[in-house]
Amino acid sequence: YDRFRRLRHLFLPRADSHIPTLLSSMPGGKVIHVSSQSEFEAAYTSGVVVVDFFANWCGPCKAIAPLFEQLASVLEDVTFLKVDSDQHQSLSARFEIKSLPTFKFFRDGVLTRTEMGANQQMLESWIRLELAAYNDTTRYTSGTKVILHSLDVDKYNGKVAEIKSFQKGRYAVNVGGKTFSMKPGNLRGIHNFRVIEEGKQEKKAFIDATATWDDSEGKYIIENVSPSTGGLSVKHSVAKKHLEIPKNCK
Repeated sequence: YDRFRRLRHLFLPRADSHIPTLLSSMPGGKVIHVSSQSEFEAAYTSGVVVVDFFANWCGPCKAIAPLFEQLASVLEDVTFLKVDSDQHQSLSARFEIKSLPTFKFFRDGVLTRTEMGANQQMLESWIRLELAAYNDTTRYTSGTKVILHSLDVDKYNGKVAEIKSFQKGRYAVNVGGKTFSMKPGNLRGIHNFRVIEEGKQEKKAFIDATATWDDSEGKYIIENVSPSTGGLSVKHSVAKKHLEIPKNCK
């Protein structure tokens, strides 16, 4: 624990930084004990997520639990979930849990790694590798336009911002002439999308828009950026097979 406390300053914004931080309303900095499948669905689809499938009777699960908590307090850009396999058997079956503990790693809802056993020497390395890979493949470049979301200060949610720089896991973004430090999970990329029919015939284009997957409808929700308000305008539902998504869409 003392080692994690000494290293904490390497991963959190400096208190004396001249860039103010807009706080996120998304989970971070603590372990979330999943109480329902809907809570799990809402938590595992954004950013880097590590899920600890455990049981209260499992000795190795109890042994590694304190380390899991400590890592959650240090790596605030990662979402840490715990799922009781006995209470949530449908989730355990869905992710094919064969032994306990089992750790599942996700990037924006995509399963990227599975590790079984209470390996205290490797757990931190696995999580850091996932975070590094996520940052490398999804990093926005300077000048990129993004939409802000899930912030505690509601007046900034839905606003257009411009990326200035990236340092120590956070972006410096310009919002209405002001610069703030934000987590990657609070930014959604703005892109140009094409809606296509069968045979690749273009039907409609969305310029300067965002795309969000809606599990309940099984469709993408497209929202255009409004030049007049700097926010998002009318929503459109588009089936996955009819949407041409840019390769750099995050």
